Amino acid sequence: MKTDLIKEQTEKIGFLETAEMMGLSLERVLEIVEAEYKIFKDLKFVPTEPFLDGVKSSLHFENEYGVSVVRHKYSYGYGLGLYEMAIMNKDNDIVYDTTVTNDVLGYLTENDVSNYMIKVQRLEKKVEPTSLS
Repeated sequence: MKTDLIKEQTEKIGFLETAEMMGLSLERVLEIVEAEYKIFKDLKFVPTEPFLDGVKSSLHFENEYGVSVVRHKYSYGYGLGLYEMAIMNKDNDIVYDTTVTNDVLGYLTENDVSNYMIKVQRLEKKVEPTSLS
């Protein structure tokens, strides 16, 4: 099915590249992907503390991972109007050991944030070890 291919390619190469490769508009690719995944437009930004002079948002997914997206005067990319993103666990701790990244991600456009959000949503849920007591 073409829709599945579009979703798969979006995860691998990004929105713009998929649109170009498939001969579709960016809007159409976003429409198809939005039906299954949360993307940048789903983030609800609120102002940061005044001294940071920016915005922040976070969103958790069904796989118990989430993202924190910020743009403030100490974030990577702020001066260029770009975003910084961290992957979080269900306890809101930053996670440094995923296949997506091992650090925070900076200098991200809105499309970059969406691409990484899709990758985070596709991570397998971490199974917590159980004790045998």
